[in-house]
Amino acid sequence: METKYGTEDAGFSIQYEDAQKRLCVTGWGYWQSELPQQFGTVVVQAIRTRPGSTPVRMVMSAMKPMSQESLTSFADILEAAGAKVTVETRNALIRLQLLQIVNKTRAKDRVEFIST
Repeated sequence: METKYGTEDAGFSIQYEDAQKRLCVTGWGYWQSELPQQFGTVVVQAIRTRPGSTPVRMVMSAMKPMSQESLTSFADILEAAGAKVTVETRNALIRLQLLQIVNKTRAKDRVEFIST
């Protein structure tokens, strides 16, 4: 079951993909207000409630440039994930922003970027 947060213009969704046995997080738009903090809190909680190490797929292809608060939440998610994290991006700026965060975390060896 997919759960959505935010609006049609800016938000994220989260769901567990049973067939692939992974958590899927999709983000879109430019996040303002409480959305970046909510993103980190909700996704970290979802990771922690899964048994064992669950792979995470992050579909960030529809994201706009990310604020520092959004990037901090992204780093928190990477640190919480104990398994492989796949990040799908379309925009080179978003990929660069996320790569800079990934390289500052202990998760850098478990993160794979895919261009969509």
